[in-house]
Amino acid sequence: MTAFVNLIYDKMPAKIKRVTTPYHGKFTKTCWVAMKQAQRSDNTFKNCNLCIEIQASGLCLQTVIRDGKSSDPQKPIGILSKQLQSEKFKSKFISELSKLGKDYSLVIYRRTDTKGIDRILPGGERWNQKAWIALDNIDTTSLEFIKQLLGHIEYPGVTIQREIRRGDPLLTQPKLLINETIESLTKLDKILNLIMNQTEK
Repeated sequence: MTAFVNLIYDKMPAKIKRVTTPYHGKFTKTCWVAMKQAQRSDNTFKNCNLCIEIQASGLCLQTVIRDGKSSDPQKPIGILSKQLQSEKFKSKFISELSKLGKDYSLVIYRRTDTKGIDRILPGGERWNQKAWIALDNIDTTSLEFIKQLLGHIEYPGVTIQREIRRGDPLLTQPKLLINETIESLTKLDKILNLIMNQTEK
């Protein structure tokens, strides 16, 4: 996993490498590496990242949005929830999500501590999937559902992701897989930047 991520990170666009650092997660049921942002106290989105994860079902490429509740205006989840009330943002969000492709999805989780308690404590979390939404037909009704669900979950987490399933021929073609991974993470970084309100003018 380390060797694979190093190959990916070396070839990532410079603008992504300038603001991220690979961080290797714990080996539990999955193995993952996040491209973490600067852990500055003034960075509201410091725990949102790009992630490469090996799961039982395959290789998953993600952008991860986390921290806070929908009612927290200074936290990423709260900021996303507020943005979903804006017609301008929703139109742009739908447009960008639709461009990702049919093999991308948006997944909403309930985040708890490792014992299943809602209050998140340092030292590890459990992410329990609550909804999976394909992005090839994303629309305003879908976004309204997402906003409502974020409001009903105590501590939500969101991933926008591409999963390359076990058995996919792509997994047996190293050069092509590296290129596809870089392309996917670059697309997902654009979505994260949109949520962070740092899209290019």
